[in-house]
Amino acid sequence: MALVQGKVDEASEGGHHDLPLRTLYNTVVDIDKKTIEVKFYERDGKRNLKTGYPELIFSKPFEFQLENK
Repeated sequence: MALVQGKVDEASEGGHHDLPLRTLYNTVVDIDKKTIEVKFYERDGKRNLKTGYPELIFSKPFEFQLENK
């Protein structure tokens, strides 16, 4: 997931304004188990010296499951 997370700081990279763009949440859906796991963006971490982008800090995963009725 880290390879595709949005971590852009410039409007020239696709944003329509000069605010940072971030992935707000990541989800993993398991249709067979009827579950969804969600992690929410919390804040930026330390900047990666190679890319210049910050590490994105996410919440612990929350898992939800549908009940069979």
